[in-house]
Amino acid sequence: MALEFDLRKVGNVDILRTKGEDGQENWSQLTTRVVFSCISTGINEITEDNYEEWFQRNFIWDTVHGLLPLPLESVKLFIGLWTNASTLTKAEFNKRIMADIWYNAETQLREESDA
Repeated sequence: MALEFDLRKVGNVDILRTKGEDGQENWSQLTTRVVFSCISTGINEITEDNYEEWFQRNFIWDTVHGLLPLPLESVKLFIGLWTNASTLTKAEFNKRIMADIWYNAETQLREESDA
């Protein structure tokens, strides 16, 4: 299933676009990252009621996977975003992130054992 998203309810959607060298308008890298991060966070929309939880889950995901976490102010720009990403309860998200942490630890153990 393709990831679909809707930014029509986002406050200032114009700042979430960039112009390419060819003059064509494109979504900014930030927009692309936030949209796709709805998959990893397990939260398919960003609202006034859930942006803090979205931020926390994304912070955890980014930290575990070695990425620079997004600032809260950047996340707040996307209040109103909707995607068709699958949702996860907090318990499901925690289980998935712990599986990733264990995988990373096992990988590191194998690498150091082989050295």
